[in-house]
Amino acid sequence: FIDEVVETHASWLQRFYQGSWSQAVLEGTLTKEQYVASLYNLHQYVRQTTRLAARAIAHSSEINLRNHYINHLRGEINHELMIERDLEKLGADVDYIRDEHVPTAATKEFMVVQESTIGFYQDPILMLACPMAAEGVAANMTPEFVNALLKVIASWGVEEPKEAARFLTSHINTDGGDDGHWQHVINAIGNNVHSELDLQRFLSVMH
Repeated sequence: FIDEVVETHASWLQRFYQGSWSQAVLEGTLTKEQYVASLYNLHQYVRQTTRLAARAIAHSSEINLRNHYINHLRGEINHELMIERDLEKLGADVDYIRDEHVPTAATKEFMVVQESTIGFYQDPILMLACPMAAEGVAANMTPEFVNALLKVIASWGVEEPKEAARFLTSHINTDGGDDGHWQHVINAIGNNVHSELDLQRFLSVMH
């Protein structure tokens, strides 16, 4: 079943890179305001990751799945602070994101899926679909895309553009590779999705 999960994600990832946000990065037309808005919305759910992982630990009766979430939680501590440092480099209002920003409807939809999957259904296996989707973006980010992002950030007059893209670029290493978060999520899915019903429920959450 894991092959279909990975293929489904790969198909979506292709559409993501063909979408308006990614194309704006590649074409150098992404504005500073759009990038700041993206970081604001990322911050909304990234700051909840450790709390959601902790709930998944609490609801994981199987030891290997529980250990997966323990390790995942350790790798996510305070990642929202990376976003705040990126925002500071861009001269954005960090107090606003901490205290007053409301996520877009699309961001909220993603957050609600995560929150209900582990908060209401209390299903740590279905919860794996959320990092599968989100971390799969960073894990599969190409050098071409990263270079285009840094180039467009530099075009706004930002010195050392890498200092304004630490959150996204750091996750290429932590999420990607043979020992990254994304591969660990794939392994956990492969060990816990055992039937056609499991697969369809999982794909529904991942979509």
